[in-house]
Amino acid sequence: MSTIILALGGNALPAEHWQLRKSLGLVAKVVKRLRKRGNVIVTHGNGPQVGALLLQQEHPRAPKMPLHDLVAMTQGSLGFEIGEALARERLKAITVITRVLVSKTDPAFRKPTKPVGPFYDKPGPGLAEDAGRGYRLVVPSPIPLDVVEAKTVKKLAGAGWVVIACGGGGIPVVRTKAGTEPVEAVIDKDRASALLGGQVGAKELIVITSVPFVYKNFGKDTQTPIHRLRAGEARKLLRAGEFADGSMRPKIEAALLFLKSGGRRVLVCGLGNAFHALEGKGGTLIVR
Repeated sequence: MSTIILALGGNALPAEHWQLRKSLGLVAKVVKRLRKRGNVIVTHGNGPQVGALLLQQEHPRAPKMPLHDLVAMTQGSLGFEIGEALARERLKAITVITRVLVSKTDPAFRKPTKPVGPFYDKPGPGLAEDAGRGYRLVVPSPIPLDVVEAKTVKKLAGAGWVVIACGGGGIPVVRTKAGTEPVEAVIDKDRASALLGGQVGAKELIVITSVPFVYKNFGKDTQTPIHRLRAGEARKLLRAGEFADGSMRPKIEAALLFLKSGGRRVLVCGLGNAFHALEGKGGTLIVR
C-alpha cells in the first residue's frame, strides 16, 4: 500500500480552540478519504500556537522556556487535537514526538532570519521588521538533514495507524557524542515533510496552504492559477523569482525535494478546496 504525506499549514490550525476544532473536523474527513488510497502520515505547522506560548511567557512571573520546548509542547497538544478529530471519524491515530537533525555549522545559525511569535510596535534585541507588519523575533531556520524517528513513523503507518509527525517541522537537534542535543531554531515544515516523505518511501505529498492554487504573478492584477507544473518548469519559475520567500517558495522547493527523493506527485491546495483537488478538479499538481 502506498504512503501519502499530508502537510497541514498554519492556516488549518488556528489558535482559537473552537476554530481549531472546526478546521480539524474537515482535516479528518480529508484523511478519511486519503486512507482509501493508502497509508497516511500527517505533518503540521505550529505558528499560531508557538506565538501564543511566547505571549504567555511575557508575563513577569512566567518561566522562560527554550524554543525547542515550545515546539515539543505544540507537537503534543496539536497531535492530541488532530488525533481526537481523526478518532471522531473512526480512524486510529498516533502522535510521534519527532526530532529532526540539523548541522551545527548551518549558515542559518550565524544569520537568523525566520520570524516567529507575536508582532511588536518597536524594534528591540533579536527583533526584525516583518513585511511592514511590525517587529518579530527572528531565529535560525537550518536545513533539515534527517528525521530521527522516520523508521518508527514508517513502521506505524505500515501497521495501519494514521501517524502525526514532524509537528512544527520537528524539534531541531544536533549530533553529540552522547546522542542528540536540541538547539534554538525552527525548521520549515514543508521541507521537513518532504524529507520525511523520502525516508518513508511516500509517493504523494499534499500541501494544505492558505490559497487554493499556486499562482503566477501572485497578488497582482495578472494573477493566474497554475493547474499543473512539471518539475523543470517549477525550477525555472523559482530561478525567475516567481515565488516569494516565506510564502510559496519554500513549498515549491519542498515539492522538488520530494520528487527528487522518489515521490511521484505533489498537490498544493487549500483546505476549502481539498476534496475537489483530490478529484483532480482543483489545486496545483506538480509532477516529475
